[in-house]
Amino acid sequence: MGRRVDKLTRATVCLLLALPIAFSVGYKNFVGGATTVDILNPDGGVYGLCGPPGMQGLGVGLSLFVQSLIPFTLDRGHPRSYGFNTFVASNTTTIMLDVPLPSYIEELQSRLRSNENFEVTATVSATVCLWDDPTAVERGDPNWWGEIWADLGPEVDYGVFIDTYFGTSVGLLTGRNNQTEIFLARWNGVADGFNSTAQRFFVKRARYTATWRVQNSGTPTLLGVQNPEHGNASNLNQGIMYQQLGLANLYLPLLREEAPPKPNDGNDTLNMNGFQTTVVASMLWSRQAEVLGFGGPEAAPQSEYAVKDQLRKVVPTMKNDWGLVMILVLNPVIVLIAVIAKILLYSTPVDERFNIVALLAAVDKSSLEIVRGAALTGELRQRLQLRFDVVHDEKIGFISIQLGQTGENGKLKTGCLYE
Repeated sequence: MGRRVDKLTRATVCLLLALPIAFSVGYKNFVGGATTVDILNPDGGVYGLCGPPGMQGLGVGLSLFVQSLIPFTLDRGHPRSYGFNTFVASNTTTIMLDVPLPSYIEELQSRLRSNENFEVTATVSATVCLWDDPTAVERGDPNWWGEIWADLGPEVDYGVFIDTYFGTSVGLLTGRNNQTEIFLARWNGVADGFNSTAQRFFVKRARYTATWRVQNSGTPTLLGVQNPEHGNASNLNQGIMYQQLGLANLYLPLLREEAPPKPNDGNDTLNMNGFQTTVVASMLWSRQAEVLGFGGPEAAPQSEYAVKDQLRKVVPTMKNDWGLVMILVLNPVIVLIAVIAKILLYSTPVDERFNIVALLAAVDKSSLEIVRGAALTGELRQRLQLRFDVVHDEKIGFISIQLGQTGENGKLKTGCLYE
């Protein structure tokens, strides 16, 4: 744009160029809103003891164990949800929830478009693990340990894994057919240190109300659990807790890596932020899900059940903000102003395609003296004004541009052909 262009003209052109960019940037500032709609789901859904979709029948449960622990291992905290079905309620409690079964997840996903999701809320059963640290007196009392072994009996699931390379050992004790009480220990050295370092965990089945986010593809994620400290175990079948699972034989090598040092070694004074509880809960749940859960070789009757759940559809929208309202209102206002201006200026002898060629074609030769000497530099000594003269001869009109002249511009007439 020329250096001597009128300031008002310059401002108008710059405004017209900047408005589309400003609107584009303005819209992006309001991305990220959402609209929620409660969806009627009279038939409910099917839930059960199950791993994530596509991870059924992968082995004995070790893959599920590692997969469920990874999110928590990378970013420990509580109370927080992790992955598909893990909720770490506190330093002492971890909940492994039953989940929507793969067929139900596929049904929900088929009803979603890209970027949409369902928030699914249901009351389901769960495997709950609670940490309890035996006292020093209990640890040193052979009679107390004798009672523990008797309660877990008549046969127990016990094993110790000795890592000669690092010089550490890890031990696991639970009932062969009773996983309601589990002991996990880790100590330095190869000598027996189980009794002096073992942590005790009580495990049961209880009901909780949880919410998942189901997107149109991928694995659903657990959003949260309502009142995690008040699980309801009344009238709930605890049969899953009394099965032969062989935990020590299968999991001890992995527990050598996953089990943290004992609490009194200076690394942490309270259960490593729920780490041990989550390890034990994930271990037991993964084995239960693989053997006793949906699709397992010994699927329990309570591993699949119908639930009257609640569906809430979440659709991405713009944020509900007054700034967005102003942008949305301003856009049609500007369009309206442009239309009105075009109507009012309809008779002005300047077309939308007006350019330098139109100027040269219409300029009066007798008025060119004012621009003499500007052929090389394009610079004039004074401001150059134009006047548009319009001459009509019946249905034919002529436009003549006078350089350096002022006065009222001519007007176009409807139905007239202009040359």
